[in-house]
Amino acid sequence: MNTSYTFRKLSNISKKYPNLIAIKEPTKDYTYKTFFDMVSNISGQILLKKKNSITAIIGDKTILSYVSIFGVLMSGGTYVPISSNMPTKRIIKIISKAKANIIICNSGKVKFYKKIFPKKIFFTEKNLLVKKNNYASNPKKINNLAYIIFTSGSTGEPKGVCISRKSLDHYVKWLNTNFNIKRGYNCSQFPEISFDLSVADIYGTLSSGGTLVPAKNMYDKLFPGRFIKNKKIDFLVCVPSLIDVIKNSSELTKQNLKSLKSIFFCGEALLKAQVKSILKVKKNL
Repeated sequence: MNTSYTFRKLSNISKKYPNLIAIKEPTKDYTYKTFFDMVSNISGQILLKKKNSITAIIGDKTILSYVSIFGVLMSGGTYVPISSNMPTKRIIKIISKAKANIIICNSGKVKFYKKIFPKKIFFTEKNLLVKKNNYASNPKKINNLAYIIFTSGSTGEPKGVCISRKSLDHYVKWLNTNFNIKRGYNCSQFPEISFDLSVADIYGTLSSGGTLVPAKNMYDKLFPGRFIKNKKIDFLVCVPSLIDVIKNSSELTKQNLKSLKSIFFCGEALLKAQVKSILKVKKNL
């Protein structure tokens, strides 16, 4: 099995605290044991099809995306996170630029993408249900890159930023040291998987024994204050402008932020007025 720091953390949590909730979806919770078993399972399926793969993950904030991210890494491959709500032309361009040989997407999209990429290997949510005991789990060779994340760039053309496994491990260690997420903390995820901010949410939570709670629908995004309250979010990761959204919707209240213990800001400049607004209703952050 992959022996990186990131995987040791996830593996240890799944063994010591198998019944802790790793991911909360609207209709189902996934424990760390279930999550790790699914990761190992899809990793084995990837290894059977393509060693040292470059895998495009076209998805949103669902169990398929999270399992695929860790499954690709465990298989020794490199993943390319792509939000399913991106324009189709952009998705196709990213897959081509990344030279991905595997595509993971919702089963409803396979027929469409197979017409464009007939020679590529496809996995869907159906692969999460496939279980075998004889999958290889120890890749002989591991790609140096953990993932390639694409930004628009100044020209509007998608540009891939390559992140090595070593860099990811260092970042996860930093998150573990500075996030101070306790086991069982409910941790938000607002950004899509194609945004670099989501790396902090996903890895910071799942390497600490926290519970990842994605903001999945438009209602949650428009009314984040209610999302924090209803989901009892302990740890919030967001861009500073989210505070303005909460304030403008008249939801920046003690009651809505009651569960919050920490906020991690990233991606934008944090303004003094935003800090004052938060501390006015939540002094002990």
